[in-house]
Amino acid sequence: MGEKAKTSRRGFIKGFKYGFSKRMREGAANRLIEILKKQFGGIPTEYIEKINELPWETLKLITKEHLTLEALKDLERYF
Repeated sequence: MGEKAKTSRRGFIKGFKYGFSKRMREGAANRLIEILKKQFGGIPTEYIEKINELPWETLKLITKEHLTLEALKDLERYF
């Protein structure tokens, strides 16, 4: 395999991994938003925007701990 092909392949793999992780994070954010809407009967647009910006690790943490939240305002500690 030539150097140009190796570079192209590495670029493809890097792009694929980035796209995959981005979709996973977006899916986790969407699931969390749906969980919180059901738990609290709605969620302000401001919180939805902030949740959509959170890293994967924080989304996982909130999803695990969502039952300990007494009010939507409790989410602010994660932002």
